[in-house]
Amino acid sequence: MGNLITTEKIVNIRDLGGIPTMDGRRIKEGFLFRSGDLGNATDADKQLLTGMLDLVVDFRSPEERIAKPDPDLEGVENVHLPILGTEAQKNTHPPTAKQNLAEVFSDPVKVRSGLRGAYAKFVESEFSVKQYEQFFRLLVEGKYPRVLWHCSAGKDRTGFAAFMIESVLGVDRETAMEDYKATTGYLAGDLEKLKESIRNTEEGLTEEHEQALEFAFEASEFYLSAAIEKMDELFGGFDGYLKNGLHVTDEEVELLKKRYLEG
Repeated sequence: MGNLITTEKIVNIRDLGGIPTMDGRRIKEGFLFRSGDLGNATDADKQLLTGMLDLVVDFRSPEERIAKPDPDLEGVENVHLPILGTEAQKNTHPPTAKQNLAEVFSDPVKVRSGLRGAYAKFVESEFSVKQYEQFFRLLVEGKYPRVLWHCSAGKDRTGFAAFMIESVLGVDRETAMEDYKATTGYLAGDLEKLKESIRNTEEGLTEEHEQALEFAFEASEFYLSAAIEKMDELFGGFDGYLKNGLHVTDEEVELLKKRYLEG
């Protein structure tokens, strides 16, 4: 599992360092980080990030980015690579301040199917594939060795990116899946806060609301498997998606392993 980093206000921030690979090595600590949004970062959090990062990659939509901007971090580059178009994002990620929580989380079936559909789009949408390709270009080029990528909760767009990086570096699928699923526990506190917010509305927290919220905050194999199945269907597996979708060559894979693995 990646190492959870203690901060004051940043959700689900982890260092991939220490995760073992199939050839007996481990991912280096202090280079590859994932997290939820950085908009609530305190001064202490900003100081921590400034000292440990060269680059922040923001996978959120323009609307999410405007609503809760990333902090300016001295000496740290910030690149915006929205993964999903506006339509694809609806009902798949935490609502904005203008949306009614009870309404957004009123239909558990819609939430669950929407999330699974979003993961499929990570692989089948030309727009999403291009954005992830640009992300891997940044890693391959190596201008910014210490990289953090994030979305809103650090679960879906971020979790899929982490899964891909771990797979490229030689982490076995079971371990990469378990690291992905660990997000569920790290978001438990935020889930309870949202439940409480709806509980305090006029309608209150119904069973449907509670189930929808559980689905929305779960890092489920049911979701990630939709992306994996699309890789198999459209590219003949992960290697095909990597080479023909993201255009990462065998030589570049070796370069990434040399840069980000111990030994």
